[in-house]
Amino acid sequence: MLKLGVEPTVVTFSTLINGPCIQNKVSEAVSMLDEMTTRLLNEMVDINISLVLSHIPY
Repeated sequence: MLKLGVEPTVVTFSTLINGPCIQNKVSEAVSMLDEMTTRLLNEMVDINISLVLSHIPY
């Protein structure tokens, strides 16, 4: 996507974060969240932090 010059949106990142969460690959999701933090506004990141945290077993 980036190689084609297309910037990801919050929807794109949400999808890319949700996939690893469903597969219990939380570290991958956190890595994508870090990437999102550098590209999008912090208020959009708050939504996805909740998404990642909801998949971490207690």
